This record gives sequence, C-alpha cells and structure tokens, in this order.
Amino acid sequence: MKSDSTSRLRWLLKQAWQFARFAVVGAINTGIDFGITNALVLLLQPSSGLALFLISVVACGVATLNSYIMNRRWTFSDAFGPADRAEKIKFAVVAGLSMAINTTTFLFLVRFLPRYLPEELPAWLGIPGFILVVNLAKFGGVLGAFVLSFLGFRFGVFKTEAVHTFRDTFAFPAAPDRGGAGQALAAMGLAAVLRLLLIVPGAPLSGDAVAFATAARDAAAGGLAAAGPAGLNLFAAWQALLLAAGADRITAAVAASLIPGVLLLLPVVWITRSLYGASAAWLAALFVAAHPRLMEYSVNGDSFSFYLGVFAAGVWALVRLARGGGLAAGASVGAAFGLAAAVHNGGFAAFIVALPLAVGLARPVRGVLLRLGGASGRPWPARLAVGAAAAAAFAAVVIGWVLAAPAAPGAGGLLHTTAAPVQEFAERLDLAGAARAIYGEAATAARSVAPDRGSGWTALAARIPQNLLYCLERTPGLLLTPVPLFLFLLPVFTGRWSMFRPDKLPLVFMMVLPVVTDALLRVDIRNLLTAVVPVQVFGAAGLVAFAAYAARESRLPGLLAAAAAVILAVSLGLAGWRAVELERQYENHHRVARWLATHVPRDASVSGCAYGYIEITGFYSGHATVPRLWTERPADLQADADRRGIRWLVLYEPFLRAANPALLPALDAGVPGFRRAFVATDRRGLRAVVFERVP
Repeated sequence: MKSDSTSRLRWLLKQAWQFARFAVVGAINTGIDFGITNALVLLLQPSSGLALFLISVVACGVATLNSYIMNRRWTFSDAFGPADRAEKIKFAVVAGLSMAINTTTFLFLVRFLPRYLPEELPAWLGIPGFILVVNLAKFGGVLGAFVLSFLGFRFGVFKTEAVHTFRDTFAFPAAPDRGGAGQALAAMGLAAVLRLLLIVPGAPLSGDAVAFATAARDAAAGGLAAAGPAGLNLFAAWQALLLAAGADRITAAVAASLIPGVLLLLPVVWITRSLYGASAAWLAALFVAAHPRLMEYSVNGDSFSFYLGVFAAGVWALVRLARGGGLAAGASVGAAFGLAAAVHNGGFAAFIVALPLAVGLARPVRGVLLRLGGASGRPWPARLAVGAAAAAAFAAVVIGWVLAAPAAPGAGGLLHTTAAPVQEFAERLDLAGAARAIYGEAATAARSVAPDRGSGWTALAARIPQNLLYCLERTPGLLLTPVPLFLFLLPVFTGRWSMFRPDKLPLVFMMVLPVVTDALLRVDIRNLLTAVVPVQVFGAAGLVAFAAYAARESRLPGLLAAAAAVILAVSLGLAGWRAVELERQYENHHRVARWLATHVPRDASVSGCAYGYIEITGFYSGHATVPRLWTERPADLQADADRRGIRWLVLYEPFLRAANPALLPALDAGVPGFRRAFVATDRRGLRAVVFERVP
C-alpha cells in the first residue's frame, strides 16, 4: 500500500514539474504572440476579419517555432526516441491544431466580446477600446490552445515509452449484450429534463420557427395543400400533427423540436456503445444531453433538431452496415436521409455522399447478401443490392413528400427550404446590406438567388474565403465545451488511423460533410451543429482511453469520473448562462406581445423590424405581422404604413443598432404620423417601442 502511495506521488510530482516547465515555455510563447499581434495591429490598423486572421497566423507561427525548440530540448527531454521526421510531422499537426484553436477563439472573441464589456472600461483603463478587445481576445485564444498543446506534445509528439506500450495493448471493452435499452432510456430521460429546464423562463422560439409554425397552422387547418411554400417542410407537417392532436401553437412549436432533440440520444447511445463500449456511451450521452447549443436547438421550434435526429439515424444505419447489417440497414440509410432531405436540402448532399459510402461499407456476411455473392468471394453484387435498397428508400420518401405537399418543389429543382445552393445568404455576412436588399424600396426577394446558374456558381466560388472566415469566427461558439480536446487524443492512444476504420467512417462523414457543404456553400452556421454529435462521440472515446492510460500510470482510478464531472459542470454552466441570455433577448418580445394582446384587436396586422423580430412578437401575441420598409428616413415609414393600411408599428433597438442605425433617433424623436403607445426596456437597457398611427 505504501509503495503504491509513493509511486502515485512520484508520478504526480513528475507530471507537475513537466507541466510547470511547459507553462514557462508557454509564457514565453505568449509574450511572443502578444508582442507580434500588438505590433502588427498598431502598424497595420486592421479593419477586417481577414486582416486579423492573417495577423494571428503570423504571431502564432513565430511562437510555434520557439515552442518546438524549447519543448523538445527542455520540457519533454525524456521523449522516447530521437527527433526524427515523424516527430516533426506530428509536431506540425499538433501545432496546426493549436494554431486553429488560438485563431478561431481570437476571431470569435474579437467579434462578440464587445457586447459584454462595459462601455466605460477602456477609458477607465486608459487603453483604446479596440486594442483592449484584441488583447483580451488573444489571451482567450492562447488559453484555449494551451491545454491542447500540452496534451498533444506530451502524449502525441514527445511521448514516452509508456504511451507506446499503452497504445499497443489498449482495447475498448465490448459492451454487454444486455443493458443498451436501459442506457438509451436513461440518456433520453436526462436530455428531456435538461431541455425542459431551459424553457422554464419562456419558449425561446427562433425567427424561422415562426415560419414553420405558420405553415403548420395552415396545414393543420386545410391540409398540406393549403400551406404556402414559406416554411413548408416535413418538420412543419410533423408540427401540424401536434396541432391536430390538440396542442396550442407555442406548445406545438416547442414540442416539435423537443421530441426529436430527445430522441437524438437513441442513435448516439447505440453508435457509441457498439463502437467504444458502455462507458463511452454513458459519456457521449452526457455530453450530447448537456451540450448548450444542442439543448437550445431542441427547444427553439427550429427544424434543425428534426434534421439532426434523422441524420444521426442515417449514420447509425451506416454503422450497422459496416458491422454486418443487411438490406434492412441499407434501406434505413435511404429512408433516414430521405427524411432529412424533406426537411432541409442538406439531406440531398448528405445522401449523395452516404450512398457510395453505404455500398463500400456493406459486408455480405449473412442472409440475402451472403447468397448474392459474399460466400463466393464476390461481394459487389451484394453491395450493389444494398445501394439499390438505399436509393429506392430515399426516392420513396422524397417522392412521397412531394406528392403529399404540392408546394414543396421549389427553385433549383429541389425543395423550397434553402432550395438553391447558390443563394447568397448575405444576411450572414452583412446584415445591414441584406436588410436593405430584401426590405428596402427597390428590394425584390428574387435578388437573393442568382438568376443565371453559371454566374451563381461563380459568385459562390468567389465567396468561399469570406465564408470560411465567417465559420472560423463562430466555431468556438458551437463547440463550447472541453470535449474536442479528447477527440484529438483519441488517435494518440488508439492509433493514428483508428478513426478511419470502416465502422468509424460514418461518424467521420457526419463530422466533415457539414464543414464542406455548409461552410463553403450556404454559410448557415447552425447546420455546422451536425458535426457536434460525432465530436461528442469521439471525444467520449478519447476520454475513456486517456483515463485508462492515466489510471494505469498513476494508479488513480477516479480520473474518468472526475474529468466527466468537470466537463458536465462546464456544459451545464454554459447552458445556464445561455438560458439567461435567451431570456434577456426575448424579454421585450414577451412584454410587447402581452401589451399587443390586450390593446390591439386580434384581426389587426402589426408591422415592425424583420429578421424574426416582429415575427416572434406577433407569434406570441397572436397577430399577423408584416416586415416594415427598410429606410434611413423615418418619414418613409408613414407612407409605407398608409400604402399597406398598417396602424401599428414596432421598432426594436437591437435590430436598429445592427442593421438600420440611421433610424435609432426615431426611438426618442418618434415617427412622423405616429404616436408612441408603449415602450418596453429590457435589463440590458435596450428598447422596443410600439407606435400607433395617428388619424
């Protein structure tokens, strides 16, 4: 017992001393990074995200070179083997990942940190506001990359003989045959509780949720043929069933995304359990159930929760194929991605990739597939049969949906929802410009889709660099938790190609496809959340492997539970913070909606700022809404109201600040021809003002 205690103490002291040396090197690298960043910012005065990106890359690159020299010669001097070419390649990989975390966190904080800094702080500190934000953002980037750098260098690059030995002998324990159903039910129960807690302050419906709810209302009243194309997809039809069952409009909107958000845990548990065992499945379930963004999209009435659920079911079917599934698994692949395509056109792109993947993964080991040639050593007839089953199921679902919903087919030959892949989605990049183009005097909705197919694809290619930058800025806000750190450790402890074995490829497909199709083509950041699920699965497996290594070396068996508890605490803390943020964002919507419900006739239309602002308020109050004219002249609002016969107008300060700042004075000075009827002010001091037309 005494020798065990002594060995544990020695191991812990050794790790602490090595970490201290790494921290010293990190401090030097941080000084280099900060110095170059500030020098270039002061010299170049960057005004764009691209310039900040390049500055961060240069600063990180110089710091990385110093990092290799000092860590190789001092921090990890006990590394196993000489500094060969393979080690340098591994260092480049870890350094590249660290640089990516540093830079994306830096860009994310530069973009969003000013929202939360007190306006008087720069003057109080005597530092220009932009320089203060740049340095705080750079500190966040360095901090985010520090942990990954240490783990990657310690275990992946300058690894000891113990790491080599562990990797050669470690294997994930197989899950027992029984217990999977109970594990899945427990995971879904936890997910349901956490998501219901998130909506206690109120239902945080998104702007798109209103469009889906409106289509669902029309479909529930007159069938799918009565619903217009705006917001019409399979998710809206599913929500119409909830309305037909007696749910009110808000409950139906929330439940429509909540139920698939909870059911998502079913494929997550079964995929992880079959690939990495029961322990990893518990961790993956915890991470997915408590992920702040997945929780939010499970209760905001958006169709993405439904899309993600059926996408995960398709990946589950692919895993089954790789592990010996038959024609039923192939048909399940097609049916799942057919359902995804009926919700979002990303399902088409997913199936285009999933179909050859299903053919390649099929293993004719039993039943019909074995009789089709697997026993004779000719597997391709069986694999083509799987592909045919998948294609037939996909076609049956999509064609069935198109026949059931006459308004479903849209531009681009696909379905109405995000129909054309050449759509600009300019609002993702320039909200003011997009609002002017869509709601200004000369606006036409058709301008958001390039009329010429060739020029549209040319414009798409020209936007790729800006699209990538946009996604880099927002990626940290999607991943949020420390789980991705353990994803990077998974190949360290299980082999560099362990994630690319046949039965793991479906998860890699789920992780990579959204980055390619959505980041490059559509720039709709929420679709990147599809990649969050496989990150949690791989991260859970990496944590199990890391904890097994640490327990073997330190004889501290509680490391897995401790790490899981820390990650869960961070996730729930971020989810709680996000719930408070959502409640603050929706505070004025609820106040204005209550006022409208008691002071404005239900058959009156209300006009207001677009992009979900007036739509959300009107949905809560039960009024029809009309997006107001985008203009820089308050007097134009009077003429627009007279032309449309609108009596009530709502201006929202957050929208005006972001997309129409010239109208901000109207909040105090008023709008010609209107009187101020009601003012709602949230805890951030931001206002929503209701104006009534004066006869």
